[in-house]
Amino acid sequence: MNGQKQEPTYRIVDLTLELAVELLGRNVKNRPSKSGAIERYAADMVAGRWAFTAEGIKKDWNGNLLDGQNRCQAVIQANELSDQPISIKVLLVEGLDPESQDRMDNGMVRTLGDQLARHGVSAYSQMAASVRMVVLYEADNNFATTHTKAEMLNHFLANEGEFQGAWAVVGLGHNTSGVNTSVLVAAYYLILRATGDEEATYLFLDGVRSGINLEPGHPALALRSRAQQARLNREKVDNHLMLLTVLRAWNFWRKNRKISKISIRPKGRVVRPEIEK
Repeated sequence: MNGQKQEPTYRIVDLTLELAVELLGRNVKNRPSKSGAIERYAADMVAGRWAFTAEGIKKDWNGNLLDGQNRCQAVIQANELSDQPISIKVLLVEGLDPESQDRMDNGMVRTLGDQLARHGVSAYSQMAASVRMVVLYEADNNFATTHTKAEMLNHFLANEGEFQGAWAVVGLGHNTSGVNTSVLVAAYYLILRATGDEEATYLFLDGVRSGINLEPGHPALALRSRAQQARLNREKVDNHLMLLTVLRAWNFWRKNRKISKISIRPKGRVVRPEIEK
């Protein structure tokens, strides 16, 4: 009974628009909602990517909402975005001590790397960085879009063979380039997918990685020199920006252009380069 101490109860319910509104009506003491998370959750719900987890919607014995406001707001937003009714399966926990709210959500947020580890990916943190770069590059908007972990995981699973193949080719050898291995893996994936030229893709990126057989004027040599300088000077270079630099160096090489220097931050607006075939 509401207002009295009781044993918690647990049941799986459909979190419908109506129930979400009802629960939020008793959201009297909660942390600020996260608009970014709500938008990502709603996008996953509309796209059918939302999966049932044991993370519950929690109410205290007074009937007040303790945890789950972002999911409730996401259901409302998903229904605004869709022509069809949207609901998700949730575990509804009722009858909790009101003071238990102070001890909720103190753990670490599950990352894309954590999810890849669950799928048996060994170098999961680096692979997660590669997947993130690929997804943002393919969005074709200069990395301005935020993508959900579910979207990125789905992209990896749909193309797992290509990602694992890229890792096997350029991710395992000794890397002296100054370019993060995750960037080289993303570059290999993108270049091979764009060109279909496995030999040339390997030849160029192995040159970047190892520095072997690079003559003066080779774009891979210029790239190595600039990346090593950045590392020596402890410059903070975003992975996405370094990926664009690798792709620009590839384009120079593909056009048989010799260069002695390459900038990581070109003057003016950073433009996403199309990959030379």
